[in-house]
Amino acid sequence: MVKKGSLVRVARGLYALPDHQASEYASFGEVSAKYPPLRPVRFSAAALTEGVETHFINGVPVALEALYGPR
Repeated sequence: MVKKGSLVRVARGLYALPDHQASEYASFGEVSAKYPPLRPVRFSAAALTEGVETHFINGVPVALEALYGPR
């Protein structure tokens, strides 16, 4: 598809449509797609999700810690 011009390679393993306009937050989505979160220690489900919000940046889910604290 890249050779045909249907897609443009943004980074290794990441592709976009040729006319796609990247936002100022595009790098967050690229990093999240390349490096999924690791959980080397055990926590309760509540401890892992307290104060964490999932936002979609360029179609990629990104877990962000809330700046205002838990609701």
